[in-house]
Amino acid sequence: MTLPAVGFIGLGTMGRGMALNLVKAAETVFVYDPVPDALKLLTDAGAVACASPAEVAEKAGTVIICVPDAPQVRDVMFGPGGNGPGGIADAERKGITVLDATTMKRPDANAIAEDAAAKGIAYFDCPISGLPRRAADGTLTIMFGGTKEGYDAALPFLKACGEEIIHSGPLGAGQAMKGLNNVIYNINIAAFWRHMDAPVAVSEARDIWVLGERADARAEALESLEAPDFELPDVDGKPHRLSDYRGQKVLLATWASW
Repeated sequence: MTLPAVGFIGLGTMGRGMALNLVKAAETVFVYDPVPDALKLLTDAGAVACASPAEVAEKAGTVIICVPDAPQVRDVMFGPGGNGPGGIADAERKGITVLDATTMKRPDANAIAEDAAAKGIAYFDCPISGLPRRAADGTLTIMFGGTKEGYDAALPFLKACGEEIIHSGPLGAGQAMKGLNNVIYNINIAAFWRHMDAPVAVSEARDIWVLGERADARAEALESLEAPDFELPDVDGKPHRLSDYRGQKVLLATWASW
């Protein structure tokens, strides 16, 4: 079944994959991003570029946001204080629904939802979990916070972007579950390396993985690293493995310095 028109704002590392999957599933995807190259990637795939978040909301009753943090969400929702393109709240369309895939603090999400409701906009938090590769292949985990009715209405759009869509509870519960997910993930990473004799490899050039500001670091050839091969989180939409950096200078951060 083809989805009705949908808007997507924020075409970065995660957002672009989600938006590309919606292009395959929806009648029309209206997109906005301040970076021209990000827009071109989507328009080349069949999306329709808009000049502002307000224009996206004028053309699509459901709008998905995927930006870095709460301040950027506020700019998208309510406009950046007259210093940029109009926000979603400036659209004349009634009955707009916003699905916010941004990760932020729960109180920030609740405050945005309250301000949105005052302007007649239904706002739901639905942060995502997964690497850019999972965003690209549509297998993200998405944690929805909001009413059951809101969840049911959002589900077809979210299914185009994710494999496991969890109704976490009321508004803000998505952010709470995402925070818990991040804590568990980081504990597992720390526990794993605590029991390894080898240091952790970090690519200085690609900024693949930074474990902590307090970690002792030095540049060494990767041949000296005696560690199992494994996949690294990526930042450029491409998978990387530790073995890809054999023979290259990398930054080595040791657990002992934490």
